[in-house]
Amino acid sequence: MNNYFLSGGGIISERVGAIDWQSHPLGIPTAWPESLKSSFNLCLNSPFPMLICWGPEMFMFFNDRYTDFLEQPYDAIGQPASIIWKDIWERIGPMLEGVKANGKAILLEDQLFYLPKDKFKNEHYFTFSYSPIWAEEGIIGVVTIIYDSTAKVLNERLLKFEKERTEQVLSQAPAAVCVLDGPDLVLEKFNTVYQNLFPGRELLGKPLTEALPELKDTPIHQRMQEVFHNGNVFEGIETLVPLSRSKEGPIEDLYFNFICQPRVDVHNRIDGIIVFSFEVTDFINAREKAEKLALQVEQHAKVFDVTLTAIQDLVYTFDTNGRFTYSNFPLLDLLGITLEQIIGKTFYDLPYPHELATKLQSQIEEVIQTGKPVTDQTPFTNPKGKAAYYEYIFTPVFDDQGKVVLVAGSTRDISEHKRSEEAIKLKNDELINLNNQLMRVNSDLDNFIYTASHDLKSPIANIEGLVNALQEYLTKHVSEHPKVEQLITMIMASVERFNRTIHDLSDITKLQRLNDEEASAVDLEEIIDGIQQDLSFLIRDTNGKVRLSLNGVRYINFAPKNLRSIFSNLIANSLKYKAQDRDPLIEITAKEDSDYTVVTVTDNGMGMDLSQGTSIFGMFKRLHHHVDGTGIGLYIVKKIMDNSEGKIEVDSEVGKGTVFRLFFKST
Repeated sequence: MNNYFLSGGGIISERVGAIDWQSHPLGIPTAWPESLKSSFNLCLNSPFPMLICWGPEMFMFFNDRYTDFLEQPYDAIGQPASIIWKDIWERIGPMLEGVKANGKAILLEDQLFYLPKDKFKNEHYFTFSYSPIWAEEGIIGVVTIIYDSTAKVLNERLLKFEKERTEQVLSQAPAAVCVLDGPDLVLEKFNTVYQNLFPGRELLGKPLTEALPELKDTPIHQRMQEVFHNGNVFEGIETLVPLSRSKEGPIEDLYFNFICQPRVDVHNRIDGIIVFSFEVTDFINAREKAEKLALQVEQHAKVFDVTLTAIQDLVYTFDTNGRFTYSNFPLLDLLGITLEQIIGKTFYDLPYPHELATKLQSQIEEVIQTGKPVTDQTPFTNPKGKAAYYEYIFTPVFDDQGKVVLVAGSTRDISEHKRSEEAIKLKNDELINLNNQLMRVNSDLDNFIYTASHDLKSPIANIEGLVNALQEYLTKHVSEHPKVEQLITMIMASVERFNRTIHDLSDITKLQRLNDEEASAVDLEEIIDGIQQDLSFLIRDTNGKVRLSLNGVRYINFAPKNLRSIFSNLIANSLKYKAQDRDPLIEITAKEDSDYTVVTVTDNGMGMDLSQGTSIFGMFKRLHHHVDGTGIGLYIVKKIMDNSEGKIEVDSEVGKGTVFRLFFKST
């Protein structure tokens, strides 16, 4: 049997030869059509996996390389494809039938296929070519040629991943990164940081000198050209690059740290450059400011030292071990030592008594531990024997983390102040003694006034009684005599004035006792209503009216009796000194301000001429004499307001009336 067409097929050829083809529809191989034999021989000797689907039944013939695609490859030889590939026949069957029917080849690239023999189920990708097999009678089958594109797909995937990773790294890089392509250095790509350097400027796809024309013919552009042509990496540190951030903006002096390195293609030829840059303009400016500030600090330190040396106070600092780190000249002069002799020393090492040195060192330690200043006073006698009294303060100095890093101290000679304090203390003691004497005198005066007014009441009453008795005993002829009647009237008027004077003296002595009364919240409206009841006869006789408009002010914190005395005097005066041509109207208003409750008492009475300079608040001062009175009422009002840290003001116009403003201290 001549099976030449099976040559070169290896195991597949052996398997084909071992199959009993007598019962197969195609018959024995020697009887197969020449077109099948030649196609099968081509398949067996192909370096690619190949499959022939022959005839209407699509009998399968394939080479050894195709066996990887089948679970039981040798059982599939000569079997219909619809049976062997029944799991995917719905997808590939119509495609194979279509090729057979219309003669048009189909190419499926990079198709994922899991090989049955690969127990790890690795991804494999193949390109399938389905082509018709022609014979004299037409298309009699379909040949499938398979190309393994797994490496290609995985390489493309890897390249894509690397590209995406590069793009990600590029976008997330803190540096401004750009890729310049070709000898014209075209801006091929750049990250957001780079674009943010030039907001609003269109850069992508443009040559560098077109996108940023201010770089043309500059040293930086020349260095980039050198990197492209000779491949040397160039690094710039704090390099000045004049640039405009916006298209129409001014050119600024910007500073960058950057690296320019060549980019090479797959043939290791330079096809562009990559630039990594950091703008350090703010750093450069900040450093310049810091250098200027450092110079100023140094200058100020010199001025500070000169200033501290010039002042009389002792100024010094300690480290956290309680050792001197600075001292001005007055302290050095006091101790009779030099700066070198005090630096690094504690109070124990200096001419201080041991007890005082212990106290001072412990106070420094207290400042370091608590972070709070310590102030104290002490006497001290220096090595030259000069004794003085000093006040000193130790103050903590903190770092940015709130840790005490040193202690600053200052000491002042307060000897003169101490002597002044002693003198003041002596004066205060003298004043206390004088005040005590004055209080005793005032008490004696109060007792005298009380005793005098009490003792005078009986003689005055006796005089009044004797005059009344005398009138009863005088004959009608004598008592009606004009001269006698005038004398008796004058005597009785003098008695009445004497009684009022005694009464006013009693009021003055009561004033001090009223000041001792406790303040409380007094209902202002209730107080004024009570006064109106007390003065009801006077209000009726004068046809007067009292009108209240307190604007929500109800209570005043004041001694009740004093408050009643104030408003009783003011209301009574407004009624007594009423205008002749109109009934008295008294308006009382109130308001609150930040420091006082202000109560205003306004009347439409006679008014007063205040231009003469005579104080209406003086004891026994009167501006009108047609009404009985002693002039003691307003004195009492003024005294009460002064004693309660308040004040009283008055405005008046003759013929129109008077306004009193009372300022009660807010609590």
